[in-house]
Amino acid sequence: MEEKDSRNLKEMHESDMSPRQRRQLERQRLKEMNWGQRLEYFWEYYKWVPVVIIAAVVVLHEGLAIYHRSQQNILLAIAVLDVPVYSADQGPRLGQDLAAHIGSGSDKDVVDIDTSVMSGDTVAAVTKRSVITAAGITDIFVVNQETYDELQEQGAFLDWQELLGDSADQYASLLDEKGRLDLSADEIWNSYGLTEYSPAYAGFLVNSKHPENAIGFADFLYR
Repeated sequence: MEEKDSRNLKEMHESDMSPRQRRQLERQRLKEMNWGQRLEYFWEYYKWVPVVIIAAVVVLHEGLAIYHRSQQNILLAIAVLDVPVYSADQGPRLGQDLAAHIGSGSDKDVVDIDTSVMSGDTVAAVTKRSVITAAGITDIFVVNQETYDELQEQGAFLDWQELLGDSADQYASLLDEKGRLDLSADEIWNSYGLTEYSPAYAGFLVNSKHPENAIGFADFLYR
């Protein structure tokens, strides 16, 4: 009887089947496939599943990071694009040095440095960059020329001269002719080895929660 049903299903058009009959047909197809064919079948019909899983993992990770930050006094949150693997451990050192420079000396003063942001078009990389620029959890995003131009076109960055206000002239040597803060020639920044590209623009994001610490960041570099 089951064999007869299977033959009947194969003769029917899928649009004419009930949900139960479609599930039956799918089970029959899978039985007739080898493992390689099954993998190919699942990828073809369910390839959106890993995409959703990867995106969910990235969002969950950032959500946990937000909760962790809520327990601290975040002075600045800085994300750096494409940090070399051998320099990733320098992020915490930069964070400690910056916190000591612009903080009040409290143990809860923290400058968060995110060295896990990557360029490229993978789901994880694109989702991570979207969270960085849109979630309001990052103040400064250090990026290469291509990424800076793309985000600047979207209106993602504040103007450094406006951020620095009356102190802009004091830190003029840090800015290029367009008012952009290029870290690639800064001796203090380069001592941490976090960027290999040039220029390395530090863009202050428009949804930053700590614009008042922009001067502290510039002063740290200017020493």
